[in-house]
Amino acid sequence: MRSGLVFLIIILPFFMAAQTYAGGIETQIYATGFIPSIKLEKIVRENNAIHFRVGANLFDRRSFGEQDEERGTGYGMTVGYRRYWKENRSWSLGLRSDLWFNRIDWENHNGIEVISSGKSEVTAIQPTFELGYLFFLDNEGFFLNPSFSFGMELNLNNTGAPVREGIVVLLGATVGKRF
Repeated sequence: MRSGLVFLIIILPFFMAAQTYAGGIETQIYATGFIPSIKLEKIVRENNAIHFRVGANLFDRRSFGEQDEERGTGYGMTVGYRRYWKENRSWSLGLRSDLWFNRIDWENHNGIEVISSGKSEVTAIQPTFELGYLFFLDNEGFFLNPSFSFGMELNLNNTGAPVREGIVVLLGATVGKRF
């Protein structure tokens, strides 16, 4: 029993070192907003990866919302899965889900003046499909990963007036390094 524990303590770091990770800065834009974030990805099996990110959501929905104007910020996190077609430079297809905690300032107008305004606090989930392509920039593991995502934004909890939810399309890029 004791020798098995010693063996695990000696061998485990080698297995952990053999794992492939990637870290970087991810940015996504959509019709009414911008999402800067920090992302970490781990290859879990050949050509399969899981990723996590934390970030901010900055948006101005203008007249695309439930209210005449909706502006706000939020913070959130993502968990996702990605399948690469090839081990190195390749296309990938994935699923991801964001969880956002947004604060939205809204206004309604009658064409001349503001007739109502307020704040809404919203917890939203955003499941999306993602298509990407991985470009290695050098032999050191630096990469660029542009992506296209399509999905839904669903408001789970809303304190205040109703605000926009629905289809979301995002264009993104991650710059980072594999290690």
